[in-house]
Amino acid sequence: VSDLLITDYSSCMFDFVITNRPVIYFIPDKEAYNEDMRGFYFPMATQMPGELATTQAELVQLLKKWQEDNEAVKTDYYNQFKLKFTELEIGQAAKQVTLKVLKD
Repeated sequence: VSDLLITDYSSCMFDFVITNRPVIYFIPDKEAYNEDMRGFYFPMATQMPGELATTQAELVQLLKKWQEDNEAVKTDYYNQFKLKFTELEIGQAAKQVTLKVLKD
């Protein structure tokens, strides 16, 4: 149970947006990750459903912004991201599997 997700490049963002709760990305190594590691699947600045922080100071500012208004750290891309990556998810996968296993 969480009201807010703070993550880096983890795929947990795909699971978390199903909850309709905000996400903040703490990515102090963004340039190195993009250039020296594996890069990104899509442009972070224009497609991520949450705000990006590259320093601890930026992260603290975003947390304060979130405390004032829980929706404030969601970007305009939040709903687009959900439609693109989680359109078929209803947040009931564990329940559906359990019911199926118990039924059979």
